[in-house]
Amino acid sequence: MLPALLSSVAPAFDLSQCSFVVEQGKEATARISVWRQFGVQRSYTMESSYCGFDVGLYKGNHMTIPILEEMGRTFCVALLYLSEGNWLGDNLDSEAKTSLHVNQ
Repeated sequence: MLPALLSSVAPAFDLSQCSFVVEQGKEATARISVWRQFGVQRSYTMESSYCGFDVGLYKGNHMTIPILEEMGRTFCVALLYLSEGNWLGDNLDSEAKTSLHVNQ
């Protein structure tokens, strides 16, 4: 649910670039360990590259501090929407998008 919400509110986040499989090289990560030992179902790792974007609004651009700040802001708001149960489906109302500075 969180990745789908982020994909709808964060221009720097692309759900199609996500992988939800447990790769052999990731077995020792905290995310996988917590899932296996404690049964935490929704534990994610968010990764980015300073090399830039291959898709989306920022395609062809390098990662910048303002883009990272925007991602942090939209991530926090996405968590707020989830915690308050305000997100039902994959659409936000125009007021929410405006407050997030998300392109409509």
